[in-house]
Amino acid sequence: MKTNLRTQWRYERKYILHPKISNDIEYLILTSKANFNEIYHKRLVNSIYLDNDNLDFYRSSIEGSNIRNKIRFRWYGQKSYPNINLEIKTKNGLVGKKSQYKLSKVDVNSLTNYNYKKILNITSELEQNSSIRFANLGMKLYVSYIRKYFLSFDEKYRITIDRNLKFSRLDYLQNMNNLNLIDDNSVILEIKYMVQNDALAYQLQESLPIRLDKFSKYTRGMDMLYSI
Repeated sequence: MKTNLRTQWRYERKYILHPKISNDIEYLILTSKANFNEIYHKRLVNSIYLDNDNLDFYRSSIEGSNIRNKIRFRWYGQKSYPNINLEIKTKNGLVGKKSQYKLSKVDVNSLTNYNYKKILNITSELEQNSSIRFANLGMKLYVSYIRKYFLSFDEKYRITIDRNLKFSRLDYLQNMNNLNLIDDNSVILEIKYMVQNDALAYQLQESLPIRLDKFSKYTRGMDMLYSI
């Protein structure tokens, strides 16, 4: 089992963009003084979020608890047998960090709440290393979107723009081929940077016609699909 830990705390500032101006925002990013460039190719991001029957992770998010966690499986693209990561996101107030564990390459279409621990080889070693007990956790929500990436010249600031959000409930899932997808036309911009770079980040934010907002794809999807 390979582990890639991001141990440093960072800010993830989120902004909701109107779809009609999102292309204009991209132009402003590329022409800003921070000299951003687009990196990678835009790609499809897939996530499966886990929670217990009481939806404690969801509730801590909407209640604004100081310490909040999200647990998800993540993979990229439309391959049937992708490289899947377990990601654990921890927020402490306004800053967060992420731990990542590489899992088995499996057929994602075969995953259900009854077999995911076995298929993804969720071992006691993984539970010990991640400090997560999976016995009471089930797959609750599937989320996908198209993401574009931008990086400042000094590599201190990263911006992502997410479009074409789709959600599906997973609590009664028979298999991943039968997702009942719900579209969301929200466009989400995130500015990500380490805590020590916070002072200059305000100059970047003020150069863009955007307003800081609170947005969680997990809580957004749960609000849309579950009667909570």
